[in-house]
Amino acid sequence: MRIMIINENNKLNKLLVSNLEELNYQCDVVTTVKDAIFYIKIRKYQLIIDYKLIDTISNEVLKNLKINNEIYSIDKLMDIENNYKSIIDDILILLESKKIKIFKYKDLVIDQENDLIIYKDSNIRVNKLLCKLLTFLIKNKNKTFSKDELANKLFDDETTVSSAIINTVVYQIRDKIEKKFNISIIETVNYTSYKLVY
Repeated sequence: MRIMIINENNKLNKLLVSNLEELNYQCDVVTTVKDAIFYIKIRKYQLIIDYKLIDTISNEVLKNLKINNEIYSIDKLMDIENNYKSIIDDILILLESKKIKIFKYKDLVIDQENDLIIYKDSNIRVNKLLCKLLTFLIKNKNKTFSKDELANKLFDDETTVSSAIINTVVYQIRDKIEKKFNISIIETVNYTSYKLVY
């Protein structure tokens, strides 16, 4: 998950970045509105943290930012040194409320919002079923599931999903991800079940 911090206060920047990166958030820091607008045009941010610099942006640009990005503003009058933990808590609550569908496990990132699998510095676009299946296996990494169990647990809202489709999605994981990144993710157990081995 990528976050932009628009802030001239270097001390606050360091506090925010160190705390958010510990929780596996990617942070880009800019000190001018011009730089902020440039990066917003080329990258997608789940959250923009602003220390009141955004007041200087034109109404039209501000309107577009609010449509496409969540903005968290820090009051200029706030005693940042003594309140940065409160700021972090507020930001984390906001991020949680947005329910961003990004899941990180070791060097693997599953971006369900954009249908991307990211491994180190490489990424590959995949389908939603693949993201959903891989996320489920990672969350249940010590368990083995039959094809029917996976179909029932994951896709009960998808009437067309069957154990045969699970086979297809597992094949895609092996063909698109394991081969591309040269890693092992899924193991077949007794020809009928799967478990995570990554």
